[in-house]
Amino acid sequence: MVNHAHFQLNGIKHNIPSTFLKVGDKITLKEKLKTSPLFTETLADNKIKVPSWIKVDKNTFTIEVLGLPKMGEVNVPADLLKVIEFYARA
Repeated sequence: MVNHAHFQLNGIKHNIPSTFLKVGDKITLKEKLKTSPLFTETLADNKIKVPSWIKVDKNTFTIEVLGLPKMGEVNVPADLLKVIEFYARA
């Protein structure tokens, strides 16, 4: 969806999925997609747990980065320290 520029980052069209976000960045959905069942049904699903460092406004289809995730908040199915050690080798 990012590659197809369905989202805007701080009000500007964005299509680079590997972009690092900063605190205060706002991601919004393009206006014409706000009525798409893909997004309206997903936001209506209350089973999705939103992390504490992200604020989701379901009315305006906006996501705001409130802070950076802490080590325990990110659920990664891998040993993160081993990954860091691997890439830290010279």
